[in-house]
Amino acid sequence: MDINTKYSTPTIITAVLVFISSIWWPHLPDIPVLVWILVFVWLFRRHLPPKLKVTVGNFLLATIIGVFCAASVGHWYDTWQLSDDKFQQDVIIQGQVTKSSQQSGRQRLQIDVVQIDADVFIRPRTILLSLYDSDRVITRNAHAELTVRLKRPRGLANPVGFDYARWLLANNIVATGYVRQILALGPAKPPSLRQRLIEQISTLPLENTRFILALSVGERSAMTDQDWRFLQVTGLAHLFAISGLHLSVVCMLVLLFLSRFTQLTAAKALCFRGQGLNQQKALQPLLNLLCVVFCCGYAYLSGWQLPVLRAFIAVVILLSLIALRFNLASRHILVCLFVLILMFSPLSIYGMSLWLSFSAVLIIAVYNWRFRHYHGQSWYLKISRLFHFQIFITVLMLPLVISYFDTISLVSVPANLLFVPIITLIVVPLCIFAIISMLVMPPATAMLFKVIDLVLGYLVQIMTWLAELPYAAVTSISISTSQLCLLAVALLLLILPPSRLQNLFLGSLCAPLLLAVSTRFVVTESHDWQVHVFDAGQGTAIAVIAGQRAIVIDTGPEFEGGISIAQQVILPFLRAQKITQIDHLFVSHYDNDHAGGIHTLRNNIEVAHFIGPELCRRGDHLMWQALEIEVLWPTKAWLQQPHQTDNNRSCVLRIADRHRSVLFSGDIEREAEVALVRLANQQQQSLDADILIAPHHGSNTSSSWGFINAVQAKHVVFSTGFGNRFNFPQPDVVVRYQHWQPQFWNTAEHGYIRFTIDRAESAPIEIVTMRGDLKRRWFD
Repeated sequence: MDINTKYSTPTIITAVLVFISSIWWPHLPDIPVLVWILVFVWLFRRHLPPKLKVTVGNFLLATIIGVFCAASVGHWYDTWQLSDDKFQQDVIIQGQVTKSSQQSGRQRLQIDVVQIDADVFIRPRTILLSLYDSDRVITRNAHAELTVRLKRPRGLANPVGFDYARWLLANNIVATGYVRQILALGPAKPPSLRQRLIEQISTLPLENTRFILALSVGERSAMTDQDWRFLQVTGLAHLFAISGLHLSVVCMLVLLFLSRFTQLTAAKALCFRGQGLNQQKALQPLLNLLCVVFCCGYAYLSGWQLPVLRAFIAVVILLSLIALRFNLASRHILVCLFVLILMFSPLSIYGMSLWLSFSAVLIIAVYNWRFRHYHGQSWYLKISRLFHFQIFITVLMLPLVISYFDTISLVSVPANLLFVPIITLIVVPLCIFAIISMLVMPPATAMLFKVIDLVLGYLVQIMTWLAELPYAAVTSISISTSQLCLLAVALLLLILPPSRLQNLFLGSLCAPLLLAVSTRFVVTESHDWQVHVFDAGQGTAIAVIAGQRAIVIDTGPEFEGGISIAQQVILPFLRAQKITQIDHLFVSHYDNDHAGGIHTLRNNIEVAHFIGPELCRRGDHLMWQALEIEVLWPTKAWLQQPHQTDNNRSCVLRIADRHRSVLFSGDIEREAEVALVRLANQQQQSLDADILIAPHHGSNTSSSWGFINAVQAKHVVFSTGFGNRFNFPQPDVVVRYQHWQPQFWNTAEHGYIRFTIDRAESAPIEIVTMRGDLKRRWFD
């Protein structure tokens, strides 16, 4: 082997790993600086001895090339961002609607924008919009002219939960916002063949139309949250998202059919002319080309979704290597495929599908290498090998599955063994035949789809039964990123051939994991207490933790589709803190932005005491973990006034130790603040607090001069959504607070905020924020 060939693959892998590391970079390096470093490394490498040149020199060069490529992609993405004058004000956009879906009272629109005000784009920018309470429906492919208000692509920043910012980046979405007015809707482009097929299938009288659409044309918008839940619990969600698995099956079936056809024709030619084998070999390039054409057609039917596009590229490359008779090891082929995919879609490293699909392919390759000597001809050995393979891939996929879904399916092995062959080898081919019949023989279409619907009906019933088993899955798993990495390395070591060195490394890796599990059952004594202010968008969600106990004050909003801050953030966070019970759940008032997750919390974790606004009474006291919880508002007389708003009836709490205090003010407005301050003065009660959760998110209807002077907070927290349409916190409010020179904190800017309060009088309050300290990323 030539020394350059020997080191080429490690060099490429080094560059790729450095490129991938950009996911966690806090900042992007400047391109001119990288160019100078690249030139220096290149010159330095040229003066190294030959052996060092291909080891140290190649490593340094690969590292700087990886950094340069990642920085170039990041800066390229930044150049696609809209200018600042397009945000937080009304702008007029023109573009084509590429996606449209209806979600309980609003439409979600993805639009390729070609013009904003007077600015015309050569290449469209993709933005994501919401249309609220409109009688007009904007359909896919329509040309729309809209007045919208945009904001930068940004997600919530919490220690746990869905990473919306990464999802926006992976899909190259440069802005989000909402529609203010529909100015004009031009005629939609003639529907594509795929769209016509979707419409025809949707009109058929079938019970499982949504599953048929997902399997045949990759249209999943009709699938419900309940569908995805039971598919996730059973570990079968990958079967209903057209991906490389489905395209591989199509490729295999086409090749088998065409090969069989050529064998028959070759046998006939051998009988008559003695040239059958030569004819079969001569036809092989044509067979590969026909296979690519069929795969291209199937990829078109799926809407050229990114996972299918990646699989199509892989099929083309593999068939080309076969046709050109390149003899490459599988590891070289995998590395080349990954590099080509990154060249074609560099932002896909920020998405989930790339890692799930490529990891599955890599695990299959590792399995074939590790157990290449295990063969058998009997049915028993073949079935046991399938079972062994399914356990192998399920176990090795655990780190990724836990990382993305916080769930481990305990029924995935038997479920996949049963459903993968049925779906891929029976249902998917039937769907393809049904689609072809719609084009060439329409009368047979209805019968084929009825057969598919019947089969899917039985399959869905079995899937639902598996998902409803008592121990079908372990959900809401809490494990740190470092522990996941250790688990992944430990699993990789576990599959290697046994050796003493392997056992040593495996033991050293498993020790931290066992320690993490064992400490889950050890209660540690702590002398401080913490206030956790979650990034709940335009809402409020707070947890107070002392020792291993917790109270929750407001739950944040619930969004369309039943998704809530309580489900996505509060519950996973409490489990990560090893907390299994909420001692007290306080809800200041029942507006959705404060109370949207009440039922989620009460249904998924034990809540010892629930205190809503109707149970809050001024003067109530409670001792909890050596902290005093005092209800300051409302009074009984105030609650009896029918004209008062829910905001002014908010439950106001003050939590204090002997030296520090925190004031939670709900959404009280000026009238209630004045009454509260007057009452406190009459009773000679102090309202001062070290930390104040600002009333009503910083609205100008709250935070009156008298209230601010009475509290004299050192830290003021505004719980607001990024780019919110109310412009909270309003500038006048901030000016009023500045009289006392507090330190301002805003969840829209800082994300999740943690205040750690030591009970000692001299100890300062420790403040940590998500965007400032815990997770700073260049794209967020």
